[in-house]
Amino acid sequence: MTSDIKPATGRNPGTILVLRKTVALLRAFSHERPELSLPELRGLTGLPTTTCQRIVANLVAEQVLERSGDRFRIGRSVLEWAAVAKHGTPLNRILSGILHDLRDETGETACAFTPEGRFRVCIEVVPTMLPVRPQTYVGQTVPLHIGAGGKVLLAFDDDLFAAAQHEELEKITEKSIVDHDQLDIEIQKIRKTGYSISSEEGSSGLTGVAVPVFEAEGAVVASIALSVPLQRGTRQRLRSLVPFVTAAGKKASDRLGYHAGNEKAVQTGSPGHLQDR
Repeated sequence: MTSDIKPATGRNPGTILVLRKTVALLRAFSHERPELSLPELRGLTGLPTTTCQRIVANLVAEQVLERSGDRFRIGRSVLEWAAVAKHGTPLNRILSGILHDLRDETGETACAFTPEGRFRVCIEVVPTMLPVRPQTYVGQTVPLHIGAGGKVLLAFDDDLFAAAQHEELEKITEKSIVDHDQLDIEIQKIRKTGYSISSEEGSSGLTGVAVPVFEAEGAVVASIALSVPLQRGTRQRLRSLVPFVTAAGKKASDRLGYHAGNEKAVQTGSPGHLQDR
């Protein structure tokens, strides 16, 4: 097998130096240090002030880093690349067949999301065969508080929900939830029913229904959702799709070794009984 990628010979030393400095900046972030200021980045990398500022500004422009006040964190572009890298992992393979069945049963686009910080990241999509298709793709990132696929993750992970309660809620459409009290009411409802329904929260003309997926120890690791164009996503139709999505979520949880009663985080919900009440 041949490759178009040749050994790295005769490279511009200046280009390689900039790349190494960029990688050093990115490696400064960790689970223990998810947010860093410019002085902290300079201290951790040893880079000159002007060099650090220039590289960070470019990384923010490319969404590799995100800025919040005077602090920075890993941005959406990195999360998208991470989702693509994880495509084909055991979780992805477990969910793929289930999503194909869900798409065939309902005719609508079936997808799966995992939580990554403040976002949900799409790890698998099985598109509808119908003419109007949602623009959902592997690697797509959406804030957790927006849309059915993210809100079920918040509902069954106390840590994620607690973090969301202390953050400014991003507005993407006129129907995005940006009020913390309203989000709390929505999350409590999801915990009681075991599923989430949304309409045009993240994209105009798109509705959805989603349920959580639990691993053996009872932690929520993903959500399974149907993305439905508004013209096919009336409230009545979405409710009729709930049993199909619920069955898919239960099948996925079963394959991961989950048994009802193993719930870790949520004390008020009943994820072992995901049904349309």
